[in-house]
Amino acid sequence: MINLVPPKIKQEGEAQKLGRLITSGLFSLLMIVIITSGVIYYADWTLEQKNEKTKNQLVETNTEISKYKDVEDAIAKTNGKISSLSEANKTKILWSNIVTELSNTTPVKVQIKTMSLNDGKRVSLTGIAASRTDIAKFKDNMESSEYFKNVTFTSSSL
Repeated sequence: MINLVPPKIKQEGEAQKLGRLITSGLFSLLMIVIITSGVIYYADWTLEQKNEKTKNQLVETNTEISKYKDVEDAIAKTNGKISSLSEANKTKILWSNIVTELSNTTPVKVQIKTMSLNDGKRVSLTGIAASRTDIAKFKDNMESSEYFKNVTFTSSSL
């Protein structure tokens, strides 16, 4: 096979071929960059929209939380009052039970004339008994009761 194309034209043809190949490669690279930039821009725009929506929801949620803060404070205050009432109720003395117990523990031959409360927890009684044995029986009955402790008699006379 004989090549009749002069070397200069042959070189120009190869240079044009190389130029088209480089141009085609650069164009492809440019298209990839443009498409990638478009995808990145779209992703950024979408994330920005979601971020804005999330910020708005956060503001709404914080507003709603601040509304409930007052309710929460009122509930905490009420719970504190309930706790105080519960504590007061635990230490509450039902005097009707104590008087009933006193009536049940008093022997028949003992009469209680006066009853007074000292210091909120000490009960003082005065009365009459037929004998010292009745007084001792009364003391034993009171000491066995759940309502009375440290039962003492200060004086007795016939």
